[in-house]
Amino acid sequence: MPTSAPVSLERYVREVERWVQALACDIEAPALDATGRFTHQTQDVRVAAFLKAVRLASTLNAAVILLRVGHVLEVGALCRMIDEACEDIAFLQIPTDANGPRGPKQNAAQNRPQGAGCLPPDGIGRAIRRLLNP
Repeated sequence: MPTSAPVSLERYVREVERWVQALACDIEAPALDATGRFTHQTQDVRVAAFLKAVRLASTLNAAVILLRVGHVLEVGALCRMIDEACEDIAFLQIPTDANGPRGPKQNAAQNRPQGAGCLPPDGIGRAIRRLLNP
């Protein structure tokens, strides 16, 4: 039996898409390489976390579509993928040096861009907040 995705869920997905678009402004656009593939010239933690955020937004969109047509089990699988993407983004933001991970005190919260305070306090919001505050 098909169900309609709650409007609030769709609104939430649109918010995530807006955050990803905002992050895209700070990431160098991919360029065509010698093999004919588009790649980011600078491959760093911010690009990796951004690409995970893109996957997160895409997976959320897929979940809404599947929920609309009643594929609840598939949505459950996508929720696991969403959670994994959030964990990956959080992991990528762990400060490191030559000796491995550093303590959280060395992660300067005062460098957070303006607007980062408007993110929701759930897992996705925390992960995106970490992405905004490298």
